[in-house]
Amino acid sequence: MLALAASPRAFLGVAALYGVGFGAAQPVLLAMTADRAAPGERGRAMGTLYTAWELGISGGSMLLGLCATTLGYAATWGTAAAIAGLGALAALWPTARPRG
Repeated sequence: MLALAASPRAFLGVAALYGVGFGAAQPVLLAMTADRAAPGERGRAMGTLYTAWELGISGGSMLLGLCATTLGYAATWGTAAAIAGLGALAALWPTARPRG
């Protein structure tokens, strides 16, 4: 939606929607991680989640910054949406859950 925002008002509306989605996603990911990790591995699982989260933020910022300078902002937001879509599909992939 950010790639298609043609006015400042549309951009701000989409940015607000993005903020709500991001704010809802983090607690869900934390709960999902805690739920899927064995009790003795929860600390390690949370550390792994936060490491991946920070690597994604820093690496994604650098890569999408390069994308913005070469392709423009609309293509950059489209690329970010595609990456997020792939992540959503990966999250839906069935995985084994620990028993107990």
